[in-house]
Amino acid sequence: MLGTRHFQEVDSEPDPSEGQILRELYPRGRTAEGRRFLHRLENASQSGEIPNDFQVAAANTERQVAAEDPWLRSNRNWRRLAGITAPTLACGGARDPVVPALNLRRIASRIPGARFQRFAGAHAFLFQQHGRFARAVDGLLRGGG
Repeated sequence: MLGTRHFQEVDSEPDPSEGQILRELYPRGRTAEGRRFLHRLENASQSGEIPNDFQVAAANTERQVAAEDPWLRSNRNWRRLAGITAPTLACGGARDPVVPALNLRRIASRIPGARFQRFAGAHAFLFQQHGRFARAVDGLLRGGG
């Protein structure tokens, strides 16, 4: 299950505007938080703290989208989920316009023993709920659920 056509197009855009990125990654009313995050990324990149890999050639994005499209639309992937035996945490943002939480709940229901966890936020829930997310992953890795 994919998000709205609009957000799928933004997600596939080779050079989205900052506004498009923020509306996709952060829920309404939380874009200031997103701007602060983007500013920290930019500073870390300029200082050499992290690699500057934010400039991706449009051709690379187009190739990725072309490779994803058949995969995203295939029932074969759904069928293969039942064969996953690794501990699995399917999680997402409650207000994610790109990958709706319902999609992740369905994925978790298909994988034996998988857990589903919904976090406040949107597509960038990992950054918005980093402490809670880290605890969930830690619990999964420790086998505590």
